[in-house]
Amino acid sequence: MRDRKRKTTRVIPLFPELREELDKQFFATQGSDCPYVIANHRFDSNNLRTGFSRIIFHAGLPQWERIFHNLRGSRSCELFSEQPAHVASAWMGQSEKVANAHYLHPTDDDYRRALEPGASRLHETKPEPTAI
Repeated sequence: MRDRKRKTTRVIPLFPELREELDKQFFATQGSDCPYVIANHRFDSNNLRTGFSRIIFHAGLPQWERIFHNLRGSRSCELFSEQPAHVASAWMGQSEKVANAHYLHPTDDDYRRALEPGASRLHETKPEPTAI
């Protein structure tokens, strides 16, 4: 992946959920002259937000602000919960400090797990110390 800020490239895994969708597109377009799965939007000058907003609208979903920032934050949270911090940071192209400050927040699943029976021991009574 090309890192526009640092003018370098970094290697990221092609996650299974993304690979599945890209494979569908690739096999659906086999036989075309274009070697790319996503032929449009290959240049920095394209406005991806407008097109993505239309997709969200036509899907009947609510619009939200800062679409790509929020998507990046969601993926950061997922990766940091599944991988060691240094690995997730490298894949996302950010430091752990930046991730903590801007992207990592409790998710709905975090709150659901906290409410499950036995998830927290904070409210258990501690035994009183015994005198010797």
